[in-house]
Amino acid sequence: MVTTNKGEPLILRGQRQRHILVAKRRLLIIVLLDMAYSISKVSLFALM
Repeated sequence: MVTTNKGEPLILRGQRQRHILVAKRRLLIIVLLDMAYSISKVSLFALM
């Protein structure tokens, strides 16, 4: 009983860490896309 009780939270922690990693990756991708969009806007204004 003790081992299963100790094992379950560890699995939950692993899942949470995975979710956090996925969320961080999504945020990074969004930030990178936003930066690329703003840079392209600036370059378009510079060209015009």
